[in-house]
Amino acid sequence: MRFHTRCICCISLCFIMMTVLAGCAGSGSVVYRPVIQPDKTFVAAVQELQNAARSRKFVETTGPWTPVRNVTNITVYEDGISKWEFDPGPRFKAVEISLVSPERDFAVNEWGPSWKITFPHFMIAGSLPELKKAADNLYCIQKTLENLPEKLNKELVLFEPIAAEYRSLRAKPQITEEQRRLIVQANAYNQRKDFAGAIGLYNKTLKHDPVSYPEAYFNLALLHEQQRLYAFAINYMKKYLMLVPDAKDARGAQDKIYEWETMIQK
Repeated sequence: MRFHTRCICCISLCFIMMTVLAGCAGSGSVVYRPVIQPDKTFVAAVQELQNAARSRKFVETTGPWTPVRNVTNITVYEDGISKWEFDPGPRFKAVEISLVSPERDFAVNEWGPSWKITFPHFMIAGSLPELKKAADNLYCIQKTLENLPEKLNKELVLFEPIAAEYRSLRAKPQITEEQRRLIVQANAYNQRKDFAGAIGLYNKTLKHDPVSYPEAYFNLALLHEQQRLYAFAINYMKKYLMLVPDAKDARGAQDKIYEWETMIQK
């Protein structure tokens, strides 16, 4: 009789534990799906993720009853591989995952009283506003890197007639005062080593007029080199040479392209 009672108690306890675990894990329903922000650059998305990690705004865990550790750094490479570093502990110190794997989902889900973004080997948790930002940035990175070589080649094909028209002009278009303001500010960001800020401002300059300041493409190429984003750097340098193939630094610009090609092949 006592044995029978103990069995019932054990079964009941297991059932209660399973219920509690399910409650702690949350319903798993989606509370936010990421969106593309049109003005967000790839470099800015990566930098925002890194800043949030270095500010310890995310924690890593593998479940509701497993140890929690801080995400300390996130590195993203051009092939879509991302490296997630954590505080030292008994488990892995870093994990590499692809952000462009098919059906990779960065939706924010419920997780008991908190929220989470689930990855193959772990999940990150934090405040809902921070996880929403992370989801948007991860989605931006994913969409930017999907079929990147094809996208960049298509950009160059579409840019060629624009460059040809510019080369044919006797009187080249002049930069506006607003463009000059953005260029000066971009240079200031670059001096402070805020490469994402500089890239954003140079892109705004090109939105005003894509050909009036060819040096913007040259500078964007070097800024992406600083981030080890060599495919982007090559793309911008090629656009620069399309606009001004006879520039004084054309030889050096082409040599940089050769150099960056070897970096991609590594």
